[in-house]
Amino acid sequence: MRRSLASLGFVLAFAAGGCAAGVAAQYRVPAEEEAPFARPAVSPPMPGQRGLWIGPIRLCRDDVLAVRRIADPYLGHALVLSFAPAIQPQLGQLTSGMVGRPLAVRIDGRVVSEPHVNEPILGTELQISGPTDAETDAIEAAAKAAC
Repeated sequence: MRRSLASLGFVLAFAAGGCAAGVAAQYRVPAEEEAPFARPAVSPPMPGQRGLWIGPIRLCRDDVLAVRRIADPYLGHALVLSFAPAIQPQLGQLTSGMVGRPLAVRIDGRVVSEPHVNEPILGTELQISGPTDAETDAIEAAAKAAC
């Protein structure tokens, strides 16, 4: 079975970040004043949200089967999230309506990255190109956290 790889490309106006600490299942997003790469987010924070969210979709280790870092020929590196097949219809519907627009990736309600959607997610993988190391660490740790 062939999987399609949808990509999310970063633009200059992508969001404030976080950093992971400790074991993979634990993460901490620093306060705004601690964030070394703070950038204005297009999407608002969502106070009270817990865990990893891509747009309105909550993700955890039950939904994310694998997280891997790859070399991106244009931006240096990328993060690829492989999803359980059950989550694909939600991601496909969400990203089909967001092509060319930013999609917030949040951890505990704070925007940690805000890539633009280049194409709908029609398979079970999502590629986030160009995140900082701290953003990559935070997303990876949150994706491996318990639901």
